[in-house]
Amino acid sequence: MDYPLDGSQWLECACHTDEHTLRFSYIPDPDYPEVYLSIFMDEWGFWKRLWIGIKYVFGYKCKYGHFGCWTLREKDLDRLIGLLEAYKRDFKRIKEERTSALNERLKRAAIIYSHSQ
Repeated sequence: MDYPLDGSQWLECACHTDEHTLRFSYIPDPDYPEVYLSIFMDEWGFWKRLWIGIKYVFGYKCKYGHFGCWTLREKDLDRLIGLLEAYKRDFKRIKEERTSALNERLKRAAIIYSHSQ
């Protein structure tokens, strides 16, 4: 699957609410590939944040916690799987390269050690 230049996939919630949009960004760095997840946070005004802060200080806990929810749309499933497969593929490649490099260093060390005796 091809990705845009910045490696981002925007996935919307099945409810179609703008605030329920996730941005998965895949950074295929040759040494350490990463996947970032950006989530929209509620933008409450000063008084709402103050009220929530006061309730927090006095131990109030919402039964739902401070979480939102998001439902993956069926049509986005292949896009998310493709992004994660690319991430997994690159990690596997890096692991193999590092293992190969380590084995080469161990071989050289063994040869040097055998010649020193």
